[in-house]
Amino acid sequence: MRRPGAGRSASCIGLVKYGVVPMGDPNVHTRSQLYWNALLKIPAQVVAFAISIVVARILTPADYGIMGIAMMLIGFSNLLTDFGFSSAIVQRQVKDSDSLYSVFTLNLAISTALAAGFVLASNSIANFFRSPECRSVVVVMSSFFVITSFSAVPRAILSRDLRFKTLSLVDAMSAITMSVATLMLALAGLRYWALAFGQLLPAAFFACYLCIAVRWLPVIRFRRSSLSPLLHFSAWSFAKTQITFGLNQLDRVLLGRFSGVVSLGFYDKARSVAAVPSDSFLAGVNAVLFSSFSQRKHDDDDVRGLLKKGLMATSLLSFPLYVGLCLVAKPFVVGLMGEKWAPMVVPFQVITASYAIRSIGGLLASVNVGIGRYQAHTVRYSIAGAVFALSCAVLLRYGVTGISAAFLVFAVTSVGLTLHLAVAATGVRWGEVLRALRPATAATLVMSGVTWLLSRVLAAPTIANLFLLSGVGAVAYVLCLAVEREPGFLLLRRAVISDWAGLMSPKTREF
Repeated sequence: MRRPGAGRSASCIGLVKYGVVPMGDPNVHTRSQLYWNALLKIPAQVVAFAISIVVARILTPADYGIMGIAMMLIGFSNLLTDFGFSSAIVQRQVKDSDSLYSVFTLNLAISTALAAGFVLASNSIANFFRSPECRSVVVVMSSFFVITSFSAVPRAILSRDLRFKTLSLVDAMSAITMSVATLMLALAGLRYWALAFGQLLPAAFFACYLCIAVRWLPVIRFRRSSLSPLLHFSAWSFAKTQITFGLNQLDRVLLGRFSGVVSLGFYDKARSVAAVPSDSFLAGVNAVLFSSFSQRKHDDDDVRGLLKKGLMATSLLSFPLYVGLCLVAKPFVVGLMGEKWAPMVVPFQVITASYAIRSIGGLLASVNVGIGRYQAHTVRYSIAGAVFALSCAVLLRYGVTGISAAFLVFAVTSVGLTLHLAVAATGVRWGEVLRALRPATAATLVMSGVTWLLSRVLAAPTIANLFLLSGVGAVAYVLCLAVEREPGFLLLRRAVISDWAGLMSPKTREF
């Protein structure tokens, strides 16, 4: 049965001025949370990124390679500890205390076991990567498993209730704190330990803060019957996260094992820099949309409208950013980070091109999983993963550049398969998908031509040329959008202008 208000499509951008739409309208709430969870993070990420560039000039690629191995543990802890139950709390709108306590207890038990296992395996891990320094780093970073078990349920509760204002504030403060701590430790000469403790200490503090923010006291209580209704969804979610983790680490493991920590350092830094917009801004948007799709999964019109506007908004933001980074890769890497990072330029170009394609992948996962097509989504993602593994095996002989090319193949395959599923599951026509992506694609192509021609003249990899190329490219992109006449884009543009005017109004009370 369709709910009251079906047919009113939810916008992905902007706040409505106070009083135009009732405060209880779920569309208004979704838009408000998109602002909080996306735009609020931008200043923090800009600060964190600027600090990371300074840290990169202090540390060496080998330091990043050593920490890159430990970062595999961090990713593993985030994806393995709760068996997919955190996503289930959001998708199934779980609110009873017994289920939440049972999820936490299971998380804590798994986390403790994993921490002990990695401590015992630290010697073997160091030997595998032929890096004795890795042993002590692995031992210390294994505590991250236990820390994340205390933050998983509070984060799920906030996401379930669309309380992304709190999440955004915590993430913003955490990003800045981690960056400042890392910089201070790097200046103290701690090398890779600066990267390790810069991650670990703030994570422990903000895990405690999250529990306080949701007024949730972790209690060790486990009832198997409380988890049974969540098991089917969580099992598939768990499978997807494990596949994702394995694929995200496959390239790093191969490079670290066969090419050494220096090559791994170049690749890991290229991936981490390219992932900043995706993991901060776009991830924030997709987290809100996942909660919204989960709440509205029985309203076909809302789902279709949200998907189309999500595609347009995401592409307008991500396409020019990633394609622009690809075009200015040399002055960006060499000018900002120094000549010692020059071997990273070509891999960085390939990886940023990959992220331009992958940028809509998070949205596709949000809609497929949110409306309940999680099993089919996981199967398609697994097929793309198999293609990625084969590509890595074939292209490993070409080192960092070859693995980067395999990552591009993976991006094309995974987005293609999951987009096909989203179209079939929601009933959105392919023509509508192309229309949603056309404004960003056309403007990005014009921007690319202008930037490339100018780069032939400004060939020196200097910071001045980086800012000049970026500025000219940005102006070209904005001018193209100024003359764009696609109806959906015009509606979106008017909504954004109206919303920002509302933010400046004293009557605005959304915030």
